[in-house]
Amino acid sequence: MFRKILILLTVLCLAAAACAEEAPETLMEKAVRLAEDGEDLIRQSEDDVYDGLGIEPEDYTDWAYLSGRESLLGRELLVFRAVDEEAAERIAELLEGYRQYHMEMTRNYPDQAEKYRALSEAEVKRKGLMVVLSVDAPDPAEAELLLQEE
Repeated sequence: MFRKILILLTVLCLAAAACAEEAPETLMEKAVRLAEDGEDLIRQSEDDVYDGLGIEPEDYTDWAYLSGRESLLGRELLVFRAVDEEAAERIAELLEGYRQYHMEMTRNYPDQAEKYRALSEAEVKRKGLMVVLSVDAPDPAEAELLLQEE
């Protein structure tokens, strides 16, 4: 009898352990974890992804959009996992257009010189289906870290 109870408890423990496995980490969780200032950044909504960037929800399977407290592209971190290569290219083009537009908006304003510098040093990076734009990151390797994690 003791043996049956022990076997039953073992089976129950194994079943509970299988059910308790953690869900895979989302890009938002990963971005917050890998960015030095991740906990201080504001998590933007999916509406901001479409309204502010023009990226269609059907072009990606996961995303992260984090920003600092300042407006007009201060500190920002945008990460997308595209559904396919064509979508990754579209996302990369939209992010580059977003960066270029804000560079033009800040180019001739002395009070925006720091933002212009950050934008001019930023670049859209892509590896496979992953696309990243990291602006004014405390760690210059932030985008590469996010791409390596995939």
